[in-house]
Amino acid sequence: MRLFMVIVATTSLCMSPTDATSSEAVMPPVPAGVEDGRGVLGFLNYWRSCLRESRELGAQSRAQEPEEIYLVITPSTHLLSNLAPQGSHKHPLYMNTVESKALKRDLVLDSLSTHRLSPQLLKPNSQQIIENLNKRRIVLKTDDQGVLTVNGVSVEGVDRLFNGISIVVLKDFLFDHRTRIQQIKATTHN
Repeated sequence: MRLFMVIVATTSLCMSPTDATSSEAVMPPVPAGVEDGRGVLGFLNYWRSCLRESRELGAQSRAQEPEEIYLVITPSTHLLSNLAPQGSHKHPLYMNTVESKALKRDLVLDSLSTHRLSPQLLKPNSQQIIENLNKRRIVLKTDDQGVLTVNGVSVEGVDRLFNGISIVVLKDFLFDHRTRIQQIKATTHN
């Protein structure tokens, strides 16, 4: 069984170095091999978009180094790809607005963690509490049947990569991402 988990957390926009505070997470680069994980393609598009925006604004030139990612927790590619009609110029995560960029960054940073997935989670009735890059709490639990959930959200699959990174693909969004996406869609609907 391949296990790969990504948890992304974001609390700020892709800001310039002069706007950034020392408590802001630096958008980490995509680690080698992540693109080979099952179910992460849609998420990788958002992550790479945030990296491009950060480079354009010079945000990565800060003294703070990006942290090494060992866990990616992401909604499924199917869920992410159906946020807007195909070819829509009003995709809620690719619009050139402050709200859209902030949401995309939060979605990515809320999905990433420097913590490793505990091998204990493979056992029934286990729990691991970690923090994502946005400093938000993530609770990974297995029930008595060994079924894994993340903050109560069902897991579609887990993939462990050769480099120790785990990718956890969820059946829904963590935190308030779905609500925020709907709000952006509602304000841009003509």
